[in-house]
Amino acid sequence: MDLFDQHLAKITEESAPLAARDRIFTFAQLQRHHLVLDLNAATGLLTWEAIRQVPEGGVYACVRNRSDANALNELAAALPETMRPIIFAASVAQIPAIRKYVLIKTEN
Repeated sequence: MDLFDQHLAKITEESAPLAARDRIFTFAQLQRHHLVLDLNAATGLLTWEAIRQVPEGGVYACVRNRSDANALNELAAALPETMRPIIFAASVAQIPAIRKYVLIKTEN
C-alpha cells in the first residue's frame, strides 16, 4: 500500500463515525424542542450534534464511567449553561430507572 492509499484509508476510517452520526440524525428527524438521551456518550459523537439540533429541548448523555463523565463535563463547560447536556455515569442495568427519572423530570 503506497502513501496515498494509506492516507485515503485513514481519512475513510476517521470519517466513518461522522457518516454514521449523520445517518442517525437524518433518520431521527429531531425537532428543536425534542429531548435526546445518548445511551453511549463516551466520546460525545452523538451528544454534541444533538445539542446543536435541539437547542430548545435538552440532551442527556449517559457514560459508563466517571472518567468519561469528567471528560465530557470539561468539554461542556465551554458551552452556555442552558445548552450543556446533563451528563451521568450509569450501567446498562440502570438505564430503565434512569429513563423513568428523565421522564419525571421533564414533566415537572
